[in-house]
Amino acid sequence: IRSSSSENIADAHGGAFELPVQAPGWEIHKFGGASLATADLYKTCAQVLISESKCKSASGQPWGAVPTAAVVSAASGVTDELINVVKAAANQSVEAAEALLEKCVTRVIGILGGLGIKEDELSKVRSNIEKDRTSISSVLRAIRLMKSVPSTALELVTGLGEVWSAQTLCAHLNAVGVVSDWIDCREMLYLQSPEGGTGGLGEKGGAIAFISPAWPMTVKAAGSWWLDVQLQHGWMSESGAPLDGSKFAPVIVVTGFVASTEEGVPTTLKRSGSDYSATIFAKLMRAGKITLWKNVDGIYTADPRRVPDAFPIRTMLYEEAMELAYFGAQVLHPSAMAPCIERRIPVHVRNIFNTAHPGTIIQGSAYDKPTQDGPAPGPGRHHTGRKGKHLEEAAFDKDKLPVKGITSVDQVALVNLEGATLIGVPGVASRMFGALQSREISVLMITQASSEHSICCAVSASEAQRAAQAVREGFELELSRHQVAQVQVVEGLSALAVIGQGMSSSVGAAGRMFRSLSSAHVNIVAIAQGSSERNITVIIRREDLSRAMRAIHSAFTLSAVPVSVGVLGAAGRVGSELVRQIKLQRNRLLTEENLDLRVRLLADKDGYLFAEEALDLDHLCPGDGDDGLGPRPPSSSAEEPCAAWLAQAKKYSPEAAAAGLTGAGGIGDELGGMLAAAHYPHSIIIDCTASDEVVGCYESWLNKGLHIVSANNRCPAGPKARFESVMETARRKNRCWAFEVTVGGPAPVLNSIQDLVETGDNVQVVQGLLSSTLNHILCRVSPRTAQHTDKMTFSEATAHAISRGYADRRFVDDLNGVDAARKCVILARVLGMDMEFEQVERETIISKEKLASLEALGDKVSTDDLKFLDAEVAARCAEAAAEGCVLRCVSVVDVVAGTASVKIRKVHQDDSDRLFPLVSSSRGHSVAISIETDRYKDEPLIVHGPGAGAKLCASGVFADLLRVAKRFALE
Repeated sequence: IRSSSSENIADAHGGAFELPVQAPGWEIHKFGGASLATADLYKTCAQVLISESKCKSASGQPWGAVPTAAVVSAASGVTDELINVVKAAANQSVEAAEALLEKCVTRVIGILGGLGIKEDELSKVRSNIEKDRTSISSVLRAIRLMKSVPSTALELVTGLGEVWSAQTLCAHLNAVGVVSDWIDCREMLYLQSPEGGTGGLGEKGGAIAFISPAWPMTVKAAGSWWLDVQLQHGWMSESGAPLDGSKFAPVIVVTGFVASTEEGVPTTLKRSGSDYSATIFAKLMRAGKITLWKNVDGIYTADPRRVPDAFPIRTMLYEEAMELAYFGAQVLHPSAMAPCIERRIPVHVRNIFNTAHPGTIIQGSAYDKPTQDGPAPGPGRHHTGRKGKHLEEAAFDKDKLPVKGITSVDQVALVNLEGATLIGVPGVASRMFGALQSREISVLMITQASSEHSICCAVSASEAQRAAQAVREGFELELSRHQVAQVQVVEGLSALAVIGQGMSSSVGAAGRMFRSLSSAHVNIVAIAQGSSERNITVIIRREDLSRAMRAIHSAFTLSAVPVSVGVLGAAGRVGSELVRQIKLQRNRLLTEENLDLRVRLLADKDGYLFAEEALDLDHLCPGDGDDGLGPRPPSSSAEEPCAAWLAQAKKYSPEAAAAGLTGAGGIGDELGGMLAAAHYPHSIIIDCTASDEVVGCYESWLNKGLHIVSANNRCPAGPKARFESVMETARRKNRCWAFEVTVGGPAPVLNSIQDLVETGDNVQVVQGLLSSTLNHILCRVSPRTAQHTDKMTFSEATAHAISRGYADRRFVDDLNGVDAARKCVILARVLGMDMEFEQVERETIISKEKLASLEALGDKVSTDDLKFLDAEVAARCAEAAAEGCVLRCVSVVDVVAGTASVKIRKVHQDDSDRLFPLVSSSRGHSVAISIETDRYKDEPLIVHGPGAGAKLCASGVFADLLRVAKRFALE
């Protein structure tokens, strides 16, 4: 290298740091600001360098040393502090700027003093920092006189953080016995002009125009420095030959971020540019490996702050990493991959706080030559074996999924150029983008209809108005002649990019992405996709970004489908039982069904309990009782509600309480707003109440994007106008409203009927025992001979039903036939009949006069109040028994006649009665329904099963919940 000319050095593009043949290649380690926040973290980084520089043979035995370079950022926060120093000089005073500078320098020297460095070395570094402070003070006075900040001055001052950081780490390495020196990249790394010295610092983590090193100057400077430092430190023998690399290798500390222009003007690689510094030196040193040390376990599938289920990616291609970086993934700098691609240098992204984690490996290219077995997939790429393999067929190895990551640019605006006369006119796009280029405005995304009637581009939100003005000036003549309709700016947007080389060989990837966005209620404003199919980008509303990212993340099985769940009436028997069942099944659903049910809201009339992510059901429902649903208080019955969460419940806000449940800004709006979080793509609210007021919130909840599962029959059986309005809102908003449980409990009555209708069958009559409570009572006051059941009085049978959990304090609705009549209305409406509740003919087990006296008691009625009815009911049962019959409450929906009825009927105890199969199979608390259709005319279809009790009802609600949730998983 000593005899090489500058041309030969430049041609080498990386031969500047020559090593002995027996030495392993250079390895580069880059440490970001978060890794260098304190003196202890500088020590940690030094230990990492020492550990990583120990080379091992193939057998794992120590072999020698690895030549190592450490590229460092400024200590955490120092760059921002220096920016504030410069701003204070321009906007406040030199004194204010000096005070901020003093605070910054004191902190840097404090870190230096905590590293155990010998006094002579410590004084040397401290002296260098003080000289830099004096230089900064001169710059600050000049800035104050100009009252503005030239970009060269800003880059000069802010780059000193890296200079101080490199000297600090180098001094500590020397103090612990590591052979080390440091490089000031302002004297080695040169950038091509004019791009290198203009444009300020850029935005942290943002995409910027590509900055290219001036390689000939850089390589020459590097070769000269390396030769000088080897001679200075004795790293070269007296004969001029390098020392044995198997026994000796240095650690070189390099300043990240900073550089110089070809004219020697100090500049930078822009914010977050230290990654780029590291990869430039990896190419320059012909490194065999580069490790970027971060404060996370690698590159994640999405921003964990927006998608909590995001996880580190094990392997990815260079192109995938570049796409992720360009679209805002702050783990990588947008330009960082370019130097590594040519040399095929693997890039490792690891966690300085978790060195045991392997992190992410970036290597391989989509353009690698194919092998004999087919196209080279590259590391981590899903090799399908044939082009066009359908997405559904992909293995669920997360490394082989077609999508590697989802990223976003939060602050985006669209600039639209529209005009009918633009159609077919050549050069329109060229003029538009030329106008933007003249103002140095970077375009993030472009989309255009084939007719050229409209062209739109996405730009940074901060550049939107300037971009629009540039386009207006570029088409000033056409605008004045109305040949261009308008130049429009659409603000409040974000860009979301789905990235993965595997999408190019997976049929349906784009379709799955768009279905998931539709299901999450996210509208797409603009779309762009390159021919490589590596990146599909959409522009969406900013407030939808978190919800959209979560929906796409789960759609590509990068995580389970998260479903936000709220339970109303959670202190009741059914509601509390449902929460227990969800707790019991959630792990199975997560592993087997890819569903992540997150109960975020429990509510009752007295208050609510809410969590941003999920309530801790293990804490709220501890243990696993005999029924698998957790322990209950010893004194409680099997059906008594267990609602310990009420002790932690919060009261509704005074404003919401004053507005009531359905009023604007009321409790309903408050609960719906909690559950319809912007970051959750799928939210389901479950109504386990029996409130007519609650159903008044249904349309509002549907409009907020919530799905509804209802155990409350007040809406599907209520006024037809309200029922149809809710159904229409659900259709219009593409939301689900499930109410299967309102007719047969867990028995699939409505689903069976809908299946018959959808397959072309005509339902004629539906009849049976719909009221499981009244059926239980009648089975005991009027038992079949074959049942051998101890006969009870009417009041005793009612008390028995309540004690078993088959009825509650509203049992009068069962006795008067109201509950069965509501179920008839629901059946009739599902069958397409125009039916109101008042049209259902009702007959009760007791006289209307005595029933009226019970109804007058309201919720205060008790079983003792029923004893005066025992004689009347016993007389009716005796009359039926004398005829060889039993009494049952039979509901009939006659589609042909257009009628519905609920009547107490005498049913013969032999097969001469068409209802005998229902009565003979019923055990008292069952639902038994006969469905007669064109296909099932001679022998009706029977749906039969237990229909009463909190456990069974809750399981029916749970089934409805899963049917809705699985729809998301399929999408």
